[in-house]
Amino acid sequence: MKIIGQTTANRFLVDASEDEMARLTGYQGNWYREHAGKARIKVGDEVDVTTLFSHSEKMKSIEEDLRRAKAVVDGCSAGLVMADNLIKAAIKEPESKEATSGE
Repeated sequence: MKIIGQTTANRFLVDASEDEMARLTGYQGNWYREHAGKARIKVGDEVDVTTLFSHSEKMKSIEEDLRRAKAVVDGCSAGLVMADNLIKAAIKEPESKEATSGE
């Protein structure tokens, strides 16, 4: 997508492919949009970029939640390894007297 002009102080005229415009509406391309039962992108269509931005922000939030969850799981995992080692050490059978005396 390329900005090719300005229509007013805060509005732009853009050059974008059909597929780029379809992506702005949440589809990989016009073909996918049509096969989802939506009309092809055409002149005069309005694209709700605010919704797209909201979805993007939500995905960033979900990604951060997943990073925090991973850190918690990693911490739990490390604790379980430590606990496993302690349990194994606690239940290890003592060596017999014969093995320690060298007889």
